Amino acid sequence: MRKYYLVNDIGVIYDLQQSSIVFLGGLSGLGFAQSVTYQNQKDGFFSITKTTPMQKPLNGTVHFLTDFYNKAREFIDFIINSDGLTLIYQPLETEYRIDVDCNVFDHNGITGGTLPISLSMTAKTPWYKAVPILIEFEPIPTENAKIYTYVYPYNYRASSDDNSVVVSPSGHFPAELTFESPGPLLNFAIQAKTSDGELIGRMEIEGCDILLGQTLHYSTRAKDSGVWRILADGTKEELINYINLANTNFFEITPNENTTISISSTGTQPDTATLKIYEYYKAV
Repeated sequence: MRKYYLVNDIGVIYDLQQSSIVFLGGLSGLGFAQSVTYQNQKDGFFSITKTTPMQKPLNGTVHFLTDFYNKAREFIDFIINSDGLTLIYQPLETEYRIDVDCNVFDHNGITGGTLPISLSMTAKTPWYKAVPILIEFEPIPTENAKIYTYVYPYNYRASSDDNSVVVSPSGHFPAELTFESPGPLLNFAIQAKTSDGELIGRMEIEGCDILLGQTLHYSTRAKDSGVWRILADGTKEELINYINLANTNFFEITPNENTTISISSTGTQPDTATLKIYEYYKAV
């Protein structure tokens, strides 16, 4: 059975398929549309000069099955009090997500034993899924040596290099990534190269270390690209002034091709870190 959820900006999940309480029906907008510009080559013959994905609406009806108005009020409060929303669509075991705004929310009272509410959302991203790679930092057997163990449930594999992992993301758009690690991290750098060894991008932190009790968060995602040091009290410090702006610091990964991602730091290192690859899809 297909499942639908909404998640707000602080991670609270609203289940849209609650048995005997609520269900989302008739959802449209799972497909793909694009704007295409053609050039007339000669009579009857045309070639594509430009294609642009179109921002699409997702429309459906939320049916409340019991305690109609109280449950509807809870849902309305959830929508209105959220600064950001993500729709989760789970057709089988895999969850696909899409960031949305809710622009139309309307109902005409109880009809046929349910309270149906029309819901219209506008997509702000393509469909995506985040694929985590857990990096375990093993004890250093000899000075300046490192061993990384990669635990990953899909088709990614560890590289022959100790500090690298080879990824080959699925999807229809270039993939993005995030990296998060507790300290200590000294002279930290992360970079990506093609299978031919060509440098795609590199981000290195100069003159600023991530200490024990602090956390590094790095993102190449279009919606929140940047690099931050998170202190023990939760305060986020932007580190843009400590990276080399001449580098391609916030890079993308070509889908369905092997890319080697390398991570390095000096001195004592943490136990684990998490790399997430964000795969984007035109349709699901």
